[in-house]
Amino acid sequence: MEDWIGQCRHWCQQAKFLADEIEWQHRDNRVRCHRGSSALLDESRVSIPGLMFEGEAEQRNFGLYQKYALMHRHGGSVHRVLMLEVYPSFKRSHVHDSREIYGPHIHLGDDRKGLQSHVVRQVLSNLDAASFAGWIERFRRHAHIRDLPGRALAQPFIDDLFV
Repeated sequence: MEDWIGQCRHWCQQAKFLADEIEWQHRDNRVRCHRGSSALLDESRVSIPGLMFEGEAEQRNFGLYQKYALMHRHGGSVHRVLMLEVYPSFKRSHVHDSREIYGPHIHLGDDRKGLQSHVVRQVLSNLDAASFAGWIERFRRHAHIRDLPGRALAQPFIDDLFV
């Protein structure tokens, strides 16, 4: 098998579809947090072993936090493939190689997989950090997730139901 980051790039370039309709539900221990997940299918509508979509949105004390991710489960381990984390631009959201990132950023790979297995970059965008539809659409493009009838990767909340 090739290196982890190479495998992550391969999965990201591959067209994917949700295996289930996503139901955004309250996270057990946090009322203001909603999570959704689904296994992923390839172009032939066959399950991609271990590959999952996971999303989360939470109203925190600094504002809205959003996370959209492709994760890979193998055995008892779960590793990040691709993750978009959305914070307000004033909020320090990540420290990488002694460099601070403020606001939205994207991860490719997982540093727990060894050397050269993870890259993180700040996301430059005119999107408001509170925009659900814009950020999830950006994630869909990076992850190549496509819609099926009844199974669309859509924002977690509509008409301020989250607040």
